[in-house]
Order: sequence, then C-alpha cells, then structure tokens
Amino acid sequence: MSMPRIESCMDRQTHAVQAGDDLHQVIRTLIDESVTGVIVVDADNKPVGMLTEAECLKLLSQGSDGEVPRGKVGDFMCEVVCVKPEMDIYYTAGLFNANPTRRRFAVVDASNTLIAVVTRKDILKLVQAELLQRTS
Repeated sequence: MSMPRIESCMDRQTHAVQAGDDLHQVIRTLIDESVTGVIVVDADNKPVGMLTEAECLKLLSQGSDGEVPRGKVGDFMCEVVCVKPEMDIYYTAGLFNANPTRRRFAVVDASNTLIAVVTRKDILKLVQAELLQRTS
C-alpha cells in the first residue's frame, strides 16, 4: 500500500498575492474567502513569503487615536515553507509539527512555481478518510 501524498489533498485555489499589494485589500480577501493566510508570490508565481492573520494583526496593532495604519504585504509577510506534491502526508505532518505557527504550506512544482496550498486541516481530512477506509 502506498503512502498518501500531498497531491491527494492539496488545494489549487491559492489566493496568492504579491508583496506590493495593499495590506487592507488582502485582509478583505482573508475575510471574504474565509482563509487564515495567503502565499506571497513574485511576478513568476514563485513563493517569496506568506501572510497570515497574525502578520495582519501586527499592522493593526500599530494604529492609534483612530488613525488607520497602512502598509504593503511585503512589509509584513513572513517566511514561507514549500513542499512538493509527491511528498507523503505523514512527512508533511512532521513539517507542520516543526513549524507550529504555520497553518499552510505552499505546494510547488519542479521549477518552484506555486501550484497549490496544503493546510493542516487538509492533511487531517485525508488521514481521517484513510483511517475510515481501512476500518470499513
């Protein structure tokens, strides 16, 4: 029996943004799309960072006296973790354990171009489905 791979549960809807994008517009995307983070890509669609709710809160914490703080994604993004679609999900689960503040990883092809994202929840759903199949 082969190990389940990332490609079995990755989400091709990446919600990718660019470093020069307005942070308030990206916050709107996070809210509207009900996602907790987005991958930041360059002009060639290669991951250069990640922006999560936590980084967005850093911007908002800079506001004072009713003044709305402004910023660009690149000013607040953090390091992105990239995985390949052929990686097994158990190894990837270990990567999530090693990076406990990350809820999503960028999935990249052989040329390091963003093709999808995978979240902790995606992996849990796949493992749950696999366990249910084995016990049926």
